[in-house]
This record gives sequence, structure tokens and C-alpha cells, in this order.
Amino acid sequence: MAIDPTGATALSCISKGTPIFGKGEAEGEITGEEIEIAPTAVVTARITANRLKVGGQVNGEIVARERIEVLPTARLRCTITTPTLVVTEGAQFDGDCKMPRGSTSSPQSESHATKETGVSLFITQAQ
Repeated sequence: MAIDPTGATALSCISKGTPIFGKGEAEGEITGEEIEIAPTAVVTARITANRLKVGGQVNGEIVARERIEVLPTARLRCTITTPTLVVTEGAQFDGDCKMPRGSTSSPQSESHATKETGVSLFITQAQ
């Protein structure tokens, strides 16, 4: 869902292979292959990806099948599940972390057979 300056909201549907450049805030469920959350972004969501780089604020749940990199500007309040976690000095993390061996699959995809979208995302704040 997107909110424009007038306060109106709009739903967006994104198909496989579509690059996304979000502005400001994101809520809901975000799924993709490689996701980067910029230092000025605020995200409240369940995020599922192969690789995730976080520089902004994230509240919710993160599942990364390969790797999560948490940058110095990141502020996380969430549950993380990933086989590889890199936390850079200065980052803040308040939550739980599970680190299974090898690649991680989403618990939701196992139980509900949802498909990976193949979308790469970069979420940043509008200037």
C-alpha cells in the first residue's frame, strides 16, 4: 500500500522480475530475492528474501535464506531467521535470532506453498 502526499492510499501489485524503488515507509509483507532497506526507510513487515541488507528501521519478522547484513544505521525490533548474520558496529537489534545450518526456507512457504516473487527491492525515503 502506498500513501501519497494528499493522504490517499493505493494498493500495488508487483510481478516477478520487476525492480521496485519504494519511498519512505513500507508495511505488510515483502518478498524478493535481494532486498536493501536504506538508512532513512521505516519498514513494518514480514520480510522474506535470499539476501537482505538493512540500513533503516525494521519492525516485524525477517527470514533470509542466505544472508542478512545489518549496517551501522540499522534499528531492528524483530525476529530474524538466517544461516548468516553480519552485524556492523553501531547497529541496534532488539529481538530474537535463529541461525539454522544451510539455507533457510520461509515457514509460511512451507505450510502454505507460496511462491518466491523474484523481485529485488530498494526502499528509501523520498527527498
